[in-house]
Amino acid sequence: QRLGLIRGSLVAELAEVEANVDFSDEELPEENSSLRLERLETATTDLQALLDGFAASRRSREGLRTVFCGRPNVGKSSLINALLGQGRMIVSDEPGTTRDAVEETVDLGGQAFVLTDTAGVRETLSKAEGLAVAAARQRVLEADIAVVVVDGSLPLDGQDRQLLAALGPGGGSIGAAKPAVLVVVNKIDLPDGLSGDEHNYLNLLDFSLISTSALDAGGCHNLAQALPLLARERGPEEGQQIGISRLRHREAIARACDRLRATISLVTHGGGAELVAIELRASVDELASITEPLDNEEVLDRIFGEFCIGK
Repeated sequence: QRLGLIRGSLVAELAEVEANVDFSDEELPEENSSLRLERLETATTDLQALLDGFAASRRSREGLRTVFCGRPNVGKSSLINALLGQGRMIVSDEPGTTRDAVEETVDLGGQAFVLTDTAGVRETLSKAEGLAVAAARQRVLEADIAVVVVDGSLPLDGQDRQLLAALGPGGGSIGAAKPAVLVVVNKIDLPDGLSGDEHNYLNLLDFSLISTSALDAGGCHNLAQALPLLARERGPEEGQQIGISRLRHREAIARACDRLRATISLVTHGGGAELVAIELRASVDELASITEPLDNEEVLDRIFGEFCIGK
C-alpha cells in the first residue's frame, strides 16, 4: 500500500512533466520547480524509510541472528541444545568439535531466534580449525545478538578478554555496528573458578550478564528469559515499523531512490524536461517488480484526465 501511494505520486509527476514536453503549445499551468522538488524529495524520503526498516523487518520475519561464541568446551552447544529441548548440536569434551556453523530456530517469548553454534575461539591447531574460527568471528560481526559464553569453573583467559574487549566500546575488530551482547557464565554447577577480580570485571562490563548450568534444565531458565528481554531492549519500536524483508525488494527500491536523486539533481540545476522525464520513468520502472509495470496508456490517461489538452 505504501509503495502504491509512492508510485502514484511519481506517475502523477511524470504525467505533468511529459504533458509540458509533448503538449508545449497548449495552455498548461506554469511549472513550479520548488513544488516539484518538494514532492520528489518526499517520495525519496518515503522510499528511504522503507529501506531503513529492512533489517528490522527481516528480523521479524526470519528471527534475530543469535550467535553463541567463546572458547572451546565452555558449553555453547549444550546451552543451545537446552534451549531447543533436544540434542541438535554435537557435544564432546574434545576441543574444536564444532567447525561448521550450525543454525536452529526457536521461539522464546513470542520472538523467533536463529541460534548459531560456532567454532570455539582459540589459538588454532590446524588450517581447517583456523578457517572455522575465522568464520565464527565473521558470524559474530553479522549477528543481532552475541552470546559470549565463559566457563565459570575456570579463570578467564586471554581469549575470553580479547573477545569481550572486541565487542565493547572501541573494539574495532568487530566493526561499527556491534551486536547486542549477553555474557553467560556457564557451568555454575561446578566449583567457582573465577576470582573476585574476574567477577568484578564481568560485572563492570556494559553487557547483560547471567549465570547458567547447561546440565541443569532449570539453570537455563535465565537464558530463555534473558534473550527476549535483550531483544526488546534492542529497540521495541523496530517491530512497529513497516519495512521490507526481501533482498530483491530492497535492491529495487534502492535503485529507484538513485534514479529519484538523479531527477532531483536535474530539477535543481535546471536540466531539460526530457531528461527529467527519463529519470522519473526509470524510477517507476525500478518499482515494477514489486508493484506493477508502467505503460504509456497510464501516463496518457493521467495527462488527459488532469489537463485541458485540445479543449
